[in-house]
Amino acid sequence: MFSALARNTLRAAGSPASKVIARNINSSYTVVSGPPTNRISFAEKLILGMTMCGSLFVVPSWVLVNIKKWNGSDE
Repeated sequence: MFSALARNTLRAAGSPASKVIARNINSSYTVVSGPPTNRISFAEKLILGMTMCGSLFVVPSWVLVNIKKWNGSDE
């Protein structure tokens, strides 16, 4: 029983279909460099860049606004 199972498994592993599947699985993980498929407009790049850079300053700005409360000096 075990030898028949092993024989069928080895036969399936050597079949042409398994080689095609293995080639497709391996080829999907390759990185291909080239031109972008969808171009992004300059305005969209500018808005996205300003949003990302602006989001970096949210926490430091909040800290600077509320630092007087933490120091105990109320004005």
